Formats: sequence, structure tokens, C-alpha cells
Amino acid sequence: MEPRIVGNFTEGKEMMKKKREELRKELNQAEKKGVVKAKSLKRLIAIYSVSATLPAEIDGIIVNGLALTRFIKKLKGFRYEIIVEGDCLTVNYGKTRREWTGKLVLYDMSSYFEGYPDIPKLVMDRV
Repeated sequence: MEPRIVGNFTEGKEMMKKKREELRKELNQAEKKGVVKAKSLKRLIAIYSVSATLPAEIDGIIVNGLALTRFIKKLKGFRYEIIVEGDCLTVNYGKTRREWTGKLVLYDMSSYFEGYPDIPKLVMDRV
């Protein structure tokens, strides 16, 4: 199965840029005041990076579709399976089928993208 992202996320990207800018301003104020929450703000800023995150919905959860597709491209020569269970998507991979040597887990990001109207769908194509 080859993952593919279907949909237009233009409005959502603009919302992500605005949210990222708000968080940067909040981080600057927190750093000036010496507030401890600066680390958590830095993590949130990374989540709203348009170049690193493209939220995509699959089976009721939202994961970073960009990270998934980039990772799958690097698995040339490996077998893999994609499983959605609970609040995460897991990619098991290895040289031979059912003898997995590694895994990638992408957790649900729905809480970060509530109110985003045009989140694309993650579709699995049979190869």
C-alpha cells in the first residue's frame, strides 16, 4: 500500500502560518519574562511549520502526512505495513515480510488542528 494525500489544504496552511506567528510572539514574551513554558512553545511552533507538517486524516485520526510519505519513500527495498489502531498510525518495516526490524509511530494530532476546514485525506493505494 502506497500512501497518498488527497485534497487541497490552502486555507489550512494560512491558518497554520497565523498560529505559528502567534506562538512565536508568545514565545518571545515568555523568554523576555523568563517563563518556564518556553520549551513547550517551541514544540508547538514546530507542529505548525508548513514545510514540516501536512496534516492528513485517516480512519478518524489526523497524522503528519508529509512525514509519513517522506518516510515511506526512504523504505525502498524494504517491505512495510501500515496499521491504524486507536490514536496512532504505525508503520512496521523490514527486509522480509512479518519479520519487522523497525517501526514508525505517528500519533493523532487532531487536538492541534481543531477548526481547520480543509484537512486532506490520506489514501492507501495498492501497489
